[in-house]
This record gives sequence, C-alpha cells and structure tokens, in this order.
Amino acid sequence: MENPATGKDTEYEELWHAPEPRPTPAGPVRSLVLKLDRDGGRVRGLVVRLGQYCQGFLRRDQELAAERWEWTEAAGWRRMISIGDESALPCSLILGEDASYHEGASIKVGDDDWKAIEAIGF
Repeated sequence: MENPATGKDTEYEELWHAPEPRPTPAGPVRSLVLKLDRDGGRVRGLVVRLGQYCQGFLRRDQELAAERWEWTEAAGWRRMISIGDESALPCSLILGEDASYHEGASIKVGDDDWKAIEAIGF
C-alpha cells in the first residue's frame, strides 16, 4: 500500500480487534440496521447499531458523512468520530434506551427516510 508520507508502496500489517457486543442499560444486546437509498443511488447510506456501538455512513453525490458512537458505563453514549454533516445521520436518534424499533420502521432525517432492515432486541 502507498505510504502517504513517502509516496512509495510499503508493506504493512493490519491489526483487527473484535470485541464482543455488550448490552447497554436497556437490557439485551440490541441490533438495528438502517438503510437509505434514493435518487437512483445518488443518496445512499447505512447505519448499524450493535450492542455498545453505533456507526453510520452517508454518501450524497460527492459529499460524505460518517460517525461512530460508543457506549461505556462511565460516560454513556459518546460520539467518538464525526466526518461531514453530522445532522444527516440518524445515529443520535436511535441511541435512546427507551427506543422501540421493528423491521420496516422508518426514521426521518431531513428529507431522508431511513428504513429499518433489521431490528433485534427492541
């Protein structure tokens, strides 16, 4: 892969950490997957909440938005990273512990209707 500092192809080692999903105070481990696809694919995104994590990605033409949230007992839900228009993604809307979703549910964010394609534990 090209090293951005040198511009030369350089060997590297990928390291992966795969923690087990943990429940938040709401009870069992929850899983929610939201999908957005409109305007012939010009606007598309995916948001996944699994246990103590939630992350999302949205592409609108050439604009990108992404964010990642993590729940810890010490701090509750906290945004760990955000790129682009953070108001374009429904991550913060689905973190409530009293939230109730089902497959086929719709979450409106601006002009976008995000559809729940999976909902487990809600």
